Amino acid sequence: MAIRLPSKLYSLKYRLLIVTICNIITALCLTLLTVNILDKKLGWNLTILFPELILFLFIYIILSIITTRVILHPIDRLTREVHQLIDKGMLHEIDLSRYPELANLLAYTFELIESVKKERSLALLIKGASDLRIKMVRKDALTGLYDREYLDQYLPFELSRSHIMNQPVSVMMLDVDEFKFYNDKNGHPEGDQVLSGLADLLRRVTRNYDVCVRYGGEEFLVIMPRTPQYQALEAAERVRKAFENEPFEHKELQPTGNLTISIGVASFPNDANDDKDLIKRADEALYSAKRSGKNKVCTTSP
Repeated sequence: MAIRLPSKLYSLKYRLLIVTICNIITALCLTLLTVNILDKKLGWNLTILFPELILFLFIYIILSIITTRVILHPIDRLTREVHQLIDKGMLHEIDLSRYPELANLLAYTFELIESVKKERSLALLIKGASDLRIKMVRKDALTGLYDREYLDQYLPFELSRSHIMNQPVSVMMLDVDEFKFYNDKNGHPEGDQVLSGLADLLRRVTRNYDVCVRYGGEEFLVIMPRTPQYQALEAAERVRKAFENEPFEHKELQPTGNLTISIGVASFPNDANDDKDLIKRADEALYSAKRSGKNKVCTTSP
């Protein structure tokens, strides 16, 4: 049956104290036993040695206390140093060469602390993003997609989460080709039908955790978490083909004979370091698709 120790005995100080006490008791018992044997067997009168025995025990106790302090001193010093550096947020400045016996333990401890900090930051970000979805569910009246204000609040959260988890995030920016021509030719109500149809298509074609946003006018933006650029390009091509095959009315009257979209794709962290730069790179890729003939998917990356 396993013996359960009191909680205080898990402390190194208490354990060393118990060891010291046991050693002192052992030394005292051995001394008394030796005196008794010498007195009875050999008939020695050892009363004159009693002061020397007391002195011996006193020196032994002092040496035991000094030994305990020698063992505990580096641990106490390390504890104080860790507390000070934690308060200053500079834990990794501890010089491990000063504690060779504890170097591996300290290294694993630092890794554990960083892991806990990372998980705590991730939990706060997820909670913040969840609260944001509840409090800031701003939808575009025409398409029912999230609006620009929601994008400005959500995308920084998503990039922070992805940075902690070391995962990519991609965005695709879409624009209806020759939309002004379509509006002028067929009227704004027909143009609104096209925008609503594109929003419905995005909801069908994208994944349930992708975030679709009406960026402005005929421009749309899709945030794709945990998606590297090559997968984002494949998804963008599916969206482009699906829109090209949608049975919109009067699309044959367009200058190209069909109603199409152009798409620009950018990815974090390969193409950009923050949310504004990521959108800018996707916008540049979109205009590259426009300038190179429309109805295509482009990226600014090689």
